[in-house]
Amino acid sequence: LRSQTWETNPELALALIDRMRLAADDQDPQIRHQEAKERSSTALSELRTMVSGDETSAGTLEIAVTSSSVFIPARENAKTAIVKVVHEVRLAALELGRRLAEDGRLEDQRHIFMLQDKELEEAIEGNMAKEASDREKQYLQLFDLTPPFWFNGDLPPAEKWQSTDTNYPERKIVQGMGGSAGVVVGIARVITDPSDPKGLEPGDILVAPITDPSWTPLFVPAGGVVVDVGATMSHAVIVSRELGIPCVVSATGATSRIPDGAEIRVNGDTGTVTILS
Repeated sequence: LRSQTWETNPELALALIDRMRLAADDQDPQIRHQEAKERSSTALSELRTMVSGDETSAGTLEIAVTSSSVFIPARENAKTAIVKVVHEVRLAALELGRRLAEDGRLEDQRHIFMLQDKELEEAIEGNMAKEASDREKQYLQLFDLTPPFWFNGDLPPAEKWQSTDTNYPERKIVQGMGGSAGVVVGIARVITDPSDPKGLEPGDILVAPITDPSWTPLFVPAGGVVVDVGATMSHAVIVSRELGIPCVVSATGATSRIPDGAEIRVNGDTGTVTILS
């Protein structure tokens, strides 16, 4: 709910458009998507030829193709529906926060997101300004920490989380998992906030902690993508495949280990990112 959107902060959209406009005409997402569809059709024809003599394999292939063509769009449509519903709640919460801030019951409109639902009535009838402000400060401090990638049982307290300033061993290779095939060499642009693209130029490699739909416009000018966290069906992989650019996911610590402005090689087949200079 706390996340900014293009409606709550139009500057986000303008910053992304500013990067997209630099892309060459042949990098048009529609053109690249059509090219990807043609490659997919060719690959599918080759697969069908390969299994044409095996009835079981041919049947399995057709089931897989049909299922994926139905369920992958359905998966995205479901997420879109959820996002729309959540956004309506976000707008209502922001309006309540604005009114409470005007009345002095909160220090800032966005502090409304630091309250639990059961505390809203108390905030309306009383004053939760201090509690919300204290929680906001604690929340912002979490951005200097990295939660454990996995844990067994209860989540460890924040005091035990790793600092984002942790020094990783100086190695020229960051190993991740290949998400979208291909090899590309380019300048790394380490971006942690999609609203601040930091001069991402056409052909640069987008290096991010994790991506979601708000990052999609930055994929248009990018020559490749590297993310700290991701899996084979994550946002970064799906968009990279649609645009036909190499992508490496689960490259732990990439945003800390790869210097902004460094020349790197991204191998989307092996999941290897090499720092060249």
